[in-house]
Amino acid sequence: MERAKRRRHGLANYRLIRYSDDFVIMVSGNQAQAEALLPEVAAVLAPMGLRLSAEKTMITTSTVLIQTLRAPP
Repeated sequence: MERAKRRRHGLANYRLIRYSDDFVIMVSGNQAQAEALLPEVAAVLAPMGLRLSAEKTMITTSTVLIQTLRAPP
């Protein structure tokens, strides 16, 4: 219900996905919407003792993300 409401109002939706010892935030929206979601995501993470790292946070397409995750360390 909340996702449909956000979509009707032209807002992006997101999902937090645990990946190894990090997490990925998948956003259904454009880059500006993803950037606008950062404070909301930070507020969701804070009660879990997690935070967004300025050094590690990047906004990219899913294609680039998959290539980054597949790359050897």
